[in-house]
This record gives sequence, structure tokens and C-alpha cells, in this order.
Amino acid sequence: MENTEKNLMLPTEEWAKAKYDELNQTLFDGELGDCSFGLFSSGKGSEGHTFGYFKMLGRVFVNRYSRRMYLQNNYVTVYVNRNNFVNLCEPRIEFNSHYRGTEDALTHTLLHEMCHYYTYMYGVAPKQGHGPEFREIASYVSSKSKGRFDIARFISHEAISGYQLDDDMVQKRETRKANKKSSALAILAFKENKAELSIISTNNKSLYDTIINTNISRASEPNLARGKTTAIITSNDIDFIEYLFSHRYGKVLRTYRFWTLNNPTVLNDLLNLPHEVVWQSPQFNVNQYKMNENKKIAKIIEEEINSYFQSKKMPKDSIEITPDMNLSEYSPLELN
Repeated sequence: MENTEKNLMLPTEEWAKAKYDELNQTLFDGELGDCSFGLFSSGKGSEGHTFGYFKMLGRVFVNRYSRRMYLQNNYVTVYVNRNNFVNLCEPRIEFNSHYRGTEDALTHTLLHEMCHYYTYMYGVAPKQGHGPEFREIASYVSSKSKGRFDIARFISHEAISGYQLDDDMVQKRETRKANKKSSALAILAFKENKAELSIISTNNKSLYDTIINTNISRASEPNLARGKTTAIITSNDIDFIEYLFSHRYGKVLRTYRFWTLNNPTVLNDLLNLPHEVVWQSPQFNVNQYKMNENKKIAKIIEEEINSYFQSKKMPKDSIEITPDMNLSEYSPLELN
């Protein structure tokens, strides 16, 4: 059905509560407890990347080893279980107020968040936001709905087509994307059989130095074989960056992220655009260059950066689950 203003809606608390109770009985066998509902308009994902999320308003802790959730009160530890989950954790599902959607699309989002609810309600936090616990209940719900609802990590294209982002946020997203492009720096490290791309913010000098220096320091190590670096180029040229964004290499991160370029046409096009050779070995010859999927050097960089951050702050035995955590995207165990 074509989206029109007539069939698009913002989910009200009354609609969400009634639909939640219906789905709980028909697809979850009535196992879920009470839940509050609302809308969010700020924070991560509010600019159009998230349709909804599950969170807990109660401040509880999770042990990073046993994954047991508990409340510490006057030196008394109360462990979360099925019976006290609602009172201690205060579960809540919120929808993005910048989106209007068809009732079917909103129902898909609600069901997805209800699956996240299920992964916490017995008092043991999942290892991953969309790990085996989520996949198991999602598969059960999808099966019980007899194929009507396909619950997966990412919302289906059919459900996405049932949403419409408001005009103000569309403009804000375009402005944000333009700002990302203007501050982006591409780092392209050539290996003996592949090329690895990073796009970082130009003001992240420490990350730039880490990527460059790690590649150079590993270039002469004999045990890396095909993972040796042969050359490094960088570019903040607008055409270079625009080309990458147009080919879905558009994410600028504060932390390390790389892509392996496995398309010779893309690589040749990039080399024809303005760039700077930061470092190269005497043996480097781009005309004889061949690529494969070896990611060893990228893994080394990622491990070294992770090690650096871990050395700054040693993990504690327990993690506090705070109301600002989007438990639909990551488990607290993944973030700490």
C-alpha cells in the first residue's frame, strides 16, 4: 500500500499498550510482563537511523562474568528474576517521534523490541544485543506468526517502506552528511594482495597517527606475508571523498573501522583522483597490484587500538545498566 498522510501515524501510548498486550498473548504466550511506552526525539539514532528501542529505567547492575543482573541496596544484593523484573528494571519501549509509519510497520518495530525485552526478563543479560538469545526468541515469534512477521536484526525492506521521516529531519540528515564529507580524511593502505580503506574525521590526529605508524612498522615484518604494507595514500579531496560516499564507504567514525577494497575498478578510479602518497616501499608498483580478502594487518591495528583503550580503564566486575542505554543495539556486555 502506498504511504499517504492518511495511513501514516505516530504510535500513541494507548495504541502501543493495546498492541503489546495483544502480541504478548498471541506470540509470546503471555510471558512478558508490564511495560511502559513513549516517544524519543533526541539522542543516538533519533536523526533517522532508529525506529525504536528497548531500555530499562531502573538502575541495575550486571556481572560481566555470570551475566546475572542485580540491585545493590543497603549492602543487600537482590538478584533480578522473572517475578521482580518489572519492578526492579522498569522496562520501556520507545518509538522515534521523527517517523510516522503504517500500523504494520510500527507493529514490526514493537515486536522487535518485545524480543529484546524477552532476552533480559529472566535476569541474565544477553552476551550480544542481537546474539543467540535474541535470534532464538525472534525465530520462535516469526514461526508462531506463520510468516506474517519476520523478526531479524535489521528491519525488513518491506517494513522500512512503511515509514516516513519528517521533512525537518531529512534536511538535518543531509546537512550532517555534508558536514561529514567536509571533515573526512581517507587513508588507503596497500598490501601485497589487497587494499584497506579507513575514513576518519580530520581532527582525529591520534587515530590517523596510529593507523599510519602501525602500517609502516609492520611493513618489514617477514611473518606477515601478504599482509605487508607496500604504500599508504591519503586524501581529503572533495571528489575522492564524494566517490567513496557514493559507493557506500561513507561512515566516518571516531574509532577504527576499515573496509577491504575488492573492486579493481573502484581502486583505479580513486588513484585517478587527487591524493597524497604518505609512504611507500621501493618495491611498490600499482600497475602490478592484485587484491584479496586477507585482513591480518587490519586486525592487528584494531587489536592495538582496543588494547590502548583497555589500558586506560580496567574493566570492573559489574556494569551499571543506565536508563540512557539503548539495549536494542548492544548488550551492556558489548560496550564495557
